Amino acid sequence: MSASSLGALSTTGYIAINNFINTRSRKNRLPTPNTPKKMNRTNLLKAIESSATANGYHFYSGDEHYIPQLATAYPALWLNPPKFQSIEGRTHGKITYAVTLHAIDANPKLSPEERTQVGTRLEEQLLDTFTSLSQADFVVTVENLTIKHQSLTRTALDDVTATATADVITFF
Repeated sequence: MSASSLGALSTTGYIAINNFINTRSRKNRLPTPNTPKKMNRTNLLKAIESSATANGYHFYSGDEHYIPQLATAYPALWLNPPKFQSIEGRTHGKITYAVTLHAIDANPKLSPEERTQVGTRLEEQLLDTFTSLSQADFVVTVENLTIKHQSLTRTALDDVTATATADVITFF
């Protein structure tokens, strides 16, 4: 401490901290221009949409209770809004999203055998979608993938639906 600081302490009871504040400027705490942007959710949506259209699906996204009103063309791939689960790191690291996809094919009056075949096709295409997603540059891995066939229809049509959920871990 300088003599002037000690003098300030003895007369006022505190030390002037202006010198300390000036040595730690705010610009040292702000992100630098080279800090990567955390746009993983946007990239994730684009990657799923491109995979869906490549597999011949009509892509929709939103809360699942809107499926009957908004899904008008089939086969359809419906993406629930990805759920942000966790983040590791501050300026770079990993973000984990919980992703739920519904593959829907509306085919009224199918026999049970044909419904099973359609369900198998939907399952394979959901697996392909997550496989192609795992190959995206910003994706670390896809974990905990589960696929479940729905017994109830999601639309007024007699549809066949398979629902896949997975944890998608991304870089930022």
